[in-house]
Amino acid sequence: MATDLGDVVPLAVTVKDSSGTAANTTTVSCTITLPDLTTTTASVTNATTGSYTATYTPTQVGLHRVRWVGTGTIVASYTDDFTVDDATLPSIVGLSE
Repeated sequence: MATDLGDVVPLAVTVKDSSGTAANTTTVSCTITLPDLTTTTASVTNATTGSYTATYTPTQVGLHRVRWVGTGTIVASYTDDFTVDDATLPSIVGLSE
């Protein structure tokens, strides 16, 4: 997924039990590793069973890694990533430029 610098990035994960049914766990955290390798955490919400969401507004251009970790009644983890582009830079440059 690619987004522009400063745009809100929606993040989501679904937790399932051993039978594949959506289920809540005790705690879910969302850690984002920025391109400069620093980390930040996003506030996680649980609107429906097994569905966890967060949002993040990036401040750096480049690859961001997202790590979800569930602990407690169900232990689970999931890693994803997204790329942030600088919207002020032209995406296509013609030969005349």
